[in-house]
Amino acid sequence: MNAILNRVSLMEDTYAYAGAQSNSENAEKFKKQVTSHIIKIKNVIDADIKNLSNEDFFKLLVSVYSIDLDMNDYLKLFSRKYNKKYTYVIKIPTTMTFTDIAAEGHGRSFDWWEQLYQVEYVAAISDDMKFDYNKVYSKKEIEKLVSERTIILLEQESKPIEEEHEDFKEETFQKFPIDFVFNESGDIMSGFILDNYDLYINMLRKKFTKRKILMDMQDYICGLQNEIDELMQYSKFDGGIYSEISKLCKEWYETSGTKSDVKLLQKRINKEKN
Repeated sequence: MNAILNRVSLMEDTYAYAGAQSNSENAEKFKKQVTSHIIKIKNVIDADIKNLSNEDFFKLLVSVYSIDLDMNDYLKLFSRKYNKKYTYVIKIPTTMTFTDIAAEGHGRSFDWWEQLYQVEYVAAISDDMKFDYNKVYSKKEIEKLVSERTIILLEQESKPIEEEHEDFKEETFQKFPIDFVFNESGDIMSGFILDNYDLYINMLRKKFTKRKILMDMQDYICGLQNEIDELMQYSKFDGGIYSEISKLCKEWYETSGTKSDVKLLQKRINKEKN
């Protein structure tokens, strides 16, 4: 699982329209962003993690993290759902075939023909199965493996068959339901995650303990402080758009109580994580 703290980009965002908008408008973006970051951090460290509903817990996490699942995470979820141990993913060749149109070239050189294809499946394999790398699996074998949850079909693929390499008895293609199409981006809106939301949240709860979250919030607020300090450096220069914007930001930051809020949050995080 990849869990990355959302990026703090005060410098980039505050100066994005320098010269195109007024200095006060650009400084206003700084104020809103700093305030938003402080509210997010405070909400996270105030939260009673254990007693949050699954929905509120997830909303809290994605307010400060970008979370992506990898295949190992999905294998763990499959294992918990079906009470089997799925340890790896492999491509399974089958005896099922179908014919489709293949083409190449364009214009006058365009050519097309009927092509025979072999069906293959990308599947999660449980420890119940002794996979034979030299075997081409029949339709009945796939059906049995699927019905017993020995394998979980993730994706259907096909490859052209060259007749001279054909060494199995062809069977008519039968469509098997794909339990889950693996998305490498870890899109949590995938069908499997939505259908097994509680399993997914339980996995997140084990990873994101209160201590881990507080440690990450320490990094988050440190990144925020670094961005603020870097932007403030421009206030030391005379003249120039960046300098004028920075002076407005610094004046607000030091007189609005926001600077004290950041310091208090830093002290609180240091105290609670120990």
